[in-house]
Amino acid sequence: RLAPRLDALGNPVRLKLLHEIWNGAGTVAELAELPGFGTTGQIYHHVNQLTSAGWLAPTRRGHYSIPAERIVPLLVILAAAGDTP
Repeated sequence: RLAPRLDALGNPVRLKLLHEIWNGAGTVAELAELPGFGTTGQIYHHVNQLTSAGWLAPTRRGHYSIPAERIVPLLVILAAAGDTP
C-alpha cells in the first residue's frame, strides 16, 4: 500500500501538478494552460495516478484538491526528500 503512494510522487510532472494544485489550480483545464504538462490526456493520466494513490481527491466534477489529511504526510515526504512545494 505504501509503494504505490510513493511511486506516484516519483514523477516530476506529478510533483509539479501537486504544486500547482496546492497553489490554486483546481481543474485539468487550468493545468493545461500552464507550460510543461503536455496534453489534457496526459494531465488526466497523472491526475488519475495521484488520485488512486490518495494524493488528490475530486471535489466536484472536474475539480481536484489535496485532501486535508494528506497535506502533512506530503509535506513530510517532500521535506525528507529535500524538496518543498
